[in-house]
Amino acid sequence: MLKVNGLSKHYGKHEVLKQIDLEIGRREVVAIIGPSGSGKSTLLRCLNLLETPDTGTIEIDGFAVDAGKLKKSDAYALRQKSSMVFQHYNLFKNKTALQNVIEALVVTKKMPKPDAVALGAKLLEQVGLAAKADSYPSMLSGGQQQRVAIARALAVNPAVILLDEPTSALDPELVGEVLQVIRSIVHTDTTMLIVTHEMAFAREIADRVIFMADGSIVEQGNPQQLFGSPQQERTRRFLSSFLSSSSLERKEQHDGTGS
Repeated sequence: MLKVNGLSKHYGKHEVLKQIDLEIGRREVVAIIGPSGSGKSTLLRCLNLLETPDTGTIEIDGFAVDAGKLKKSDAYALRQKSSMVFQHYNLFKNKTALQNVIEALVVTKKMPKPDAVALGAKLLEQVGLAAKADSYPSMLSGGQQQRVAIARALAVNPAVILLDEPTSALDPELVGEVLQVIRSIVHTDTTMLIVTHEMAFAREIADRVIFMADGSIVEQGNPQQLFGSPQQERTRRFLSSFLSSSSLERKEQHDGTGS
């Protein structure tokens, strides 16, 4: 379904991605975890060609591109195979929730508007926002905006959905509603690649978890293996540090000393 070979990306002299090799099967749900600056989000953006890799090949649903021979038409064709859910929603501020969901269907897919509206309404109902179809982003909470963004991603029936830390911009009390929507679409016909810092969520929903650090895939495996018995010292250090930070944060919230 999704294959990556030798993917690299530099910003100046800084190598953000170092010869990434990755293969994800159809309907597989893969979570990517790791420290800030490890290249997780850059990897997702390269897969959708929002960032252009320096080297490597990307294949999604049978269509492949080579970063060294990238044509505009090839980039467009590859983008049609996936959709992206961003950290900060990226909704059109001057369009309603329904209009945001159907925009790509009408403009890019050339779907008749009545059909697009019917599908858009169905997807908003699926993410629990049927009553907000005519609301503009400024009238919606962050969690509601992200749920609209997920409906928009589903609308184009992509082979792969790429979710880039979909809860990182949300207030803590809004995280749960977005995670619940993601849970509801897991293990449908869509392959999912999720960058997340929600460790419990990754452990719950992923078929496979990938740990990245310093631009490389350090370790990967099923959730029980990676969280319960990591093989690499770098992975163990990250998980130990993360669990310690999470425990401290919960204690501060319990004591009323958290910011």
